[in-house]
Amino acid sequence: RLVELLGSADVLVSVVGSDAGMFSVPSKVQSSLCAGRQILLAAPPERLAARIVARENAGLVVHPDDLDGFIAAAKRLAGDAALRRTLGENGRDYAERAYDIQRTTDRFERVFEAALRRASHRAAVPVMTPQARGEPVD
Repeated sequence: RLVELLGSADVLVSVVGSDAGMFSVPSKVQSSLCAGRQILLAAPPERLAARIVARENAGLVVHPDDLDGFIAAAKRLAGDAALRRTLGENGRDYAERAYDIQRTTDRFERVFEAALRRASHRAAVPVMTPQARGEPVD
């Protein structure tokens, strides 16, 4: 139902504060991309969420301290239905590429398989106790 709710919005607004992690892409931004709606994002430009939205042309990004820029971006989106549609489509295209469930599942399976191989290798290697090495035992 969340996607339906997000899909009914004219503009989705997200804020990523200056204190957020450098590589933070909050689920609200990811959900907006998946919903195919443009994003008005207030975030420092160096944050990953801001870089993705800008690079993918999926919305407008302004610095969280730039109130005038935020208002101008909101007015721009409100007055341009074609821009909103294009940005939303771009965001959805990105989400379909980046969040492909089969590719993500395959990556997780490879990580788990590698971890299991390492764990079984460690279990197969005998641990030499001090007694086995001929050392005195107290």
